[in-house]
Order: sequence, then structure tokens, then C-alpha cells
Amino acid sequence: MNRYMLAAISLAAACWVQGGCIESLYRPNSPRTASAYPEPSIEPDYAGEQVKDYTNRLRQIWHKDDQSVSQPVAMPMKSAMVPLIPVDISAQSGPGGRGAFAPNATTRSVSIPPPSPSVLAEPPEQPEVSAKPAPVRPGQGPRVENSTMPTPQAVTEFLAAMESQVAENPNDLQLQLKMRFYLLAAGQDDKALEPIPAFSEEENAEIADLLQMMLSVRDQRHGKPTSEQAAKRLMALKTLERDLVRFADLQIPKVVLCTRVNGFGVYDEIPSYTFVTGRSYTIIVYWELRHFTVNANSAGEYKTMLNVRLALHDGQGRIVHNKADPGVQDVSSNRRNDFYLQSTFSLPRTLPAGQYTLKVTTEDPIGNKVATAVAQPIVLKEMD
Repeated sequence: MNRYMLAAISLAAACWVQGGCIESLYRPNSPRTASAYPEPSIEPDYAGEQVKDYTNRLRQIWHKDDQSVSQPVAMPMKSAMVPLIPVDISAQSGPGGRGAFAPNATTRSVSIPPPSPSVLAEPPEQPEVSAKPAPVRPGQGPRVENSTMPTPQAVTEFLAAMESQVAENPNDLQLQLKMRFYLLAAGQDDKALEPIPAFSEEENAEIADLLQMMLSVRDQRHGKPTSEQAAKRLMALKTLERDLVRFADLQIPKVVLCTRVNGFGVYDEIPSYTFVTGRSYTIIVYWELRHFTVNANSAGEYKTMLNVRLALHDGQGRIVHNKADPGVQDVSSNRRNDFYLQSTFSLPRTLPAGQYTLKVTTEDPIGNKVATAVAQPIVLKEMD
């Protein structure tokens, strides 16, 4: 009996000691609870706006004014749930006390929403704005900064050094040409056109033609040449053209069917390339030639030799009629600048209706060249 009485007294004493805690559970707004758990105070001396915002919201929660709790300010936080302990500086701490670190101290969890993406997002990088170039006035060229144009003294010294190098290598054609180009660039045209002692007269003429062509290109922006200069440069260009023709491919720029031919570019083309089957037709084939080879003989004549072949193909590419003219020669007292050929060609009456292709092939045996061209399609149809 005494044992039970002792247990009851101990239990009553414990309840009396913990009355504040029990009162806080059943009557959280009673004067007893308020005295046992005064309003928490947080000193934000060490913090900034973030702690102040949290403190204000804690006061609102403590007074149970949930409807008026302000929305938290979005600030970057790693934790979405932070437990805060109301601090009671005057409360007694210890095993039986009701201080901040007592076993039964009340804790409240405050939800902190994740920060807004607009707050955490880094500001977009601003594109680099390059400085605008200075405007160019009409009639003026682009502005040149830190020009490195050589001085006249530097040009003179450079040409002197080149002349010394050319004198040491008189047979070096590439070096000789470079020297002439530099002289043209420096405006010393007469000196650039002087013959090169180590080369033949024909070689010097070819070099002079090349330099004259460069002069014509250079002087296009510096006024018109004199009539004498223009004549020399035209002759130089023609000479270069003749030299290059040896390496250019043979070409047939035009093929037409005619009823009459009077000369280069002078012909009467047939009005229609459509014919009726069962009849025979004889037509004149006219075609022009470029880059043909011309040989000059001892008599001062200019001779061209060609082999010609005409072939009519059906729709499947088979040859249904052909004609060959080997050994065509042209001899003239002057070099020809324009060249054409003509040949008669027959359409057999036995050809069936359909579309046909006339192919012209010309061979230049001296220059080892061959060219092929096709005339406008020929159509044979049945009589209506």
C-alpha cells in the first residue's frame, strides 16, 4: 500500500512540474502557456533581409494568424524545410526545465518554397557590340590604318637588289620576268620592255607581248592609252592568242542546216527541221570552228588541214546514215581569224518517221585535236 501511495505522489509531482507542457498541449493560448512559452525572439543582428523575413512570418505563426501570413520572399536556399526552435533566453534549461534545449521544448517546422527560377537564373549574356567602322564618304576609298606602303627610297633599293640578282642569274626566265613585273609596278615601262640579252629575238617578242598585255590591264584605271599604245597592245594580244591556240581545245560553237551559204556568218537557215517521210532531201550543213591549227609554209602561205565526218543517229543512237570528208585543206595568203566549213548531206527517203540527231565531228590532225557538235533535232513524220 505504501508503495502504491509513493508512486501516486511521485506521479502527481511530475504532473505538477510538467503542467506547463500539458497546458500547452490542451490550452495553447492560455495565460499559463503564454507565461511558460513566451513569444520567441530572434536577434537578426548578424543577418540581412532573409532572416528578417523569416522572423516576421514566425511571429504571425505564433499568434495563430495563419490567414495573414505573408508569402515568403523567394531567395536561394538548398533546404526546402528548416526546423526553427523558439529561443527562451529566460527559461531554465536542464533535464527538467522548459528552456530552448529541454527535451520537451516545442519546435515548429517552417516550409520554405524553392527559389523562383527567375531569381536563381543567371542574367543572359549580352552580345558583344563591335565598334562600327568609320563611314566612308562618297568618292573615297576605304580608310587604310597603319599603311605599310614602301617609300620611294625603299622601292629604289629593292629594284637595285633585284638587278644584282638578275645579273647573277641571266638565264633564269622566271627571275627575269619577275624583274620586269616589278619595273612595271614601279612605272619604269621603258626599262621593263628592254630586250633580255640571254634570250632570242622570238622569246623577247613573246615576253614583250606579255608585258604589253599587263600594261593594258594596269592602265585601264588610269585613263585611255594613245592610239599608238593601243595598236601595240592589240598586236601583242593577238600574238598571245595565237600562241595559246596551240594549247586550247578545238571548238564548234554553231551548227545549222541551210539552203544557201555565202561566207562566214552569211547563210540562209532552213525554216523548219521537220520533213516528210518517203522523200529524199539534200541540205547544206554549216558549222564554225575555233582554235584550229594554222601552219605557215616557206611560200608565206597559211595552211589548215581537217578531217570531217557527219552522222545521222536515230532515237536509239544508231547511225542510219553518214558521210566522211577526209583531208579537207584550206590555204590562204593571210592567217584566218574566222573559219567555217560546209558540206552537203542527204536524208534518204527510206528513213521511217521519228526524231533524228545530226552529229558533226571535226578532227585537226596537225594540232591533234577533235571536236564534236550536234545540230537541232530533225523530225520525220508521215504525210497528213
